Amino acid sequence: MLRISLVTILLIHAVVLHLAALYLPVHWDEGWNLCVARTWLEQGHYGCLFEGQLTTRRMSTGWPAVSSVYAGFALFGVSIFAGRIVICILALVAIWILYLLAKQLYGSTVALVPMALLLLGAYDTRVHPLLLAAHGNAELLCCLGIGLGFLVSVWAAKSNSRFYLISVALLSGACFGYAMHAKVQSRPFILVSLLVMVLYEVRQRRLWHACSNLFATVIALLLVAAVPISLFPIESGQMTYQGAGVVGLAPILGLNVDLATRLIVAKYLLVNYWFFLLIPLGIIARYLRHGPAVFSG
Repeated sequence: MLRISLVTILLIHAVVLHLAALYLPVHWDEGWNLCVARTWLEQGHYGCLFEGQLTTRRMSTGWPAVSSVYAGFALFGVSIFAGRIVICILALVAIWILYLLAKQLYGSTVALVPMALLLLGAYDTRVHPLLLAAHGNAELLCCLGIGLGFLVSVWAAKSNSRFYLISVALLSGACFGYAMHAKVQSRPFILVSLLVMVLYEVRQRRLWHACSNLFATVIALLLVAAVPISLFPIESGQMTYQGAGVVGLAPILGLNVDLATRLIVAKYLLVNYWFFLLIPLGIIARYLRHGPAVFSG
């Protein structure tokens, strides 16, 4: 019964992703990613065309999303649907990884819950988690890297083999580095998560596990520092149209401390994601009733 439920949910996700890729309009960063991927494929230039001149990548996201769109164009031709095919496939992989991670932590039955919650989504289709995953955007690929990185880390936590720990750290670090490339805004949060894992293992006096997590953190940082320079001339001043580029937006983390803006965002989140707030509220309620024992076992 559990397998039937799992396969059914995955098939529903696949159908929704397919329909979304076919019919949803282009919006936000996806347009820039489509632009860069097409120019990269047709002109061999990692950037856009502006009035017939090659420009910078402008406001496109990191290379993981652009590369996925590029792969879709190369395999299936240049179209909006083709640019979304690879990311839709990776979305199903990410959902499967989410299931495996939850299964490792909480069991098979509980692992089905977040998969089902993805179908409920949000009131605004532009920010529905599953529908957003069908676009050529970076968020899905960031979640893919984070999910796989944590899944590998959980597997490593159950082993005492030093060789296995170091080997897994290489893969885990590569996954987290990929996620930080996919979405710049995720970098401080991923680094904090990695450091928390290191501190937790130190507290548990499992020094080799702590060293493994620390090694994964270093690998992720090295990938963030090295990959754009070695593979993609994103910041190159060559072959750009004067005045057409966007300056200073890439390093911004999207933080806005204006109170009025924060209130608007908070209201928007409550309207669209109220159902997901039931999960942390449920955890808090169980903690108040049962104490720290709710997190054990």
